[in-house]
Amino acid sequence: MQSGELSVGQAHLLGLAVDCCTATSSLETQLLARAFLVLRRAIDDQDIGLIGFPDLETIRGLLAAGARESAAIHMLGSGCGYMLSRSAEGHAIATVCLPYREEITTEAATPALALIAALCNGLAQADDFVPESQIEVRARLN
Repeated sequence: MQSGELSVGQAHLLGLAVDCCTATSSLETQLLARAFLVLRRAIDDQDIGLIGFPDLETIRGLLAAGARESAAIHMLGSGCGYMLSRSAEGHAIATVCLPYREEITTEAATPALALIAALCNGLAQADDFVPESQIEVRARLN
């Protein structure tokens, strides 16, 4: 892969971010299920630092209960900060603070989609994925 090119994982993350930003609320559950799979694969393939990423059963249970915002928040893991707000037009706005990266803000039809879009956008645009094993070490150094 040449400098400036996206990896397959980054392309999947960016594609999901775009889909979340452009989707209607009727696609929310489907996109959240896809988000789990894309993020899980990125964690497994590239060791991205999402501390405390949930298991599939947790996400399935939350989605089955209609707790879509809770599912999205769980997918942020315990190492990301976030803030939700609403635009004057009624769109959801989410800001996600990834460990050791700038915060990312996105707008979508629902808070859950905005959170996932911001998370995926931030991870995909990172010049380097910070391995989870290094996050705790860096945190102790700061």
